[in-house]
Amino acid sequence: GIDYTWPELYDSVEYARFLARVTELSKLYLKRSGMADPPSRFQIFPWVEVFERGDALRPDARIQGAYLAGRYFASVNEGDIKFNFEDPRGINPPFGKTFSHAPYRGNLVLHPVWNSYFVTPNMRTNPVVVLAFLVYPDAGKRTDWRRDVTGGIALNRTFKIGVI
Repeated sequence: GIDYTWPELYDSVEYARFLARVTELSKLYLKRSGMADPPSRFQIFPWVEVFERGDALRPDARIQGAYLAGRYFASVNEGDIKFNFEDPRGINPPFGKTFSHAPYRGNLVLHPVWNSYFVTPNMRTNPVVVLAFLVYPDAGKRTDWRRDVTGGIALNRTFKIGVI
């Protein structure tokens, strides 16, 4: 079996600070996504990914009941990798676009758990270290995808149209 104990991380002041920041940002994320009263506590499931030269992450999405997913780019240099999101509406025009994000050291990215994402190959010699995580409801509960407020994210803008 694999030993998942890691007291140097889990018992550190830095990790406690990280969890507190993820909790605050998750509440803000859910509120901005349309949840009227976000919970004050979450269960955060973390794991570490290290991308050595040539390593990548294939397109993936998660649907097991988390509120959101996130990644903290602890060690990355400009141009090492790209963190990409695929258009959930499919590949046919006018859809099918890929949004590419160039992460930087200390960058924290939150995104809908259901949106497909991937990491391009690390073509540099320096390893990229990422603390990835899922944010679940507290006490091991799971959200129902039919009640996921992030599925209805809409961007509203007002445009002025002039007559020429």
